[in-house]
Amino acid sequence: MANAVKTCVPRGQMGLLGFNAWKHGWAITWLAAFATENAELRQQMAVAQNSPMEAAIDAGHLHAPIEAVQVERDARRIEAERFEPPGLG
Repeated sequence: MANAVKTCVPRGQMGLLGFNAWKHGWAITWLAAFATENAELRQQMAVAQNSPMEAAIDAGHLHAPIEAVQVERDARRIEAERFEPPGLG
């Protein structure tokens, strides 16, 4: 059984500690992969958290032009009502 394990261990992984060192090598590899994935997820979360802020800023920039259009609409409605013949409203 030990020979089967030794044949699948990459060269240089056995070292002085034998199979335990090889197992720890896999643990380190797993830990590095986990840390990489964690960093990627943190970056995605930062982007996702930034999106609502950008949307709020865009909404703030649109608020004034929308108000201006509404004021113009109301002024035109009032002007149109002045020229509307009686009994059509």
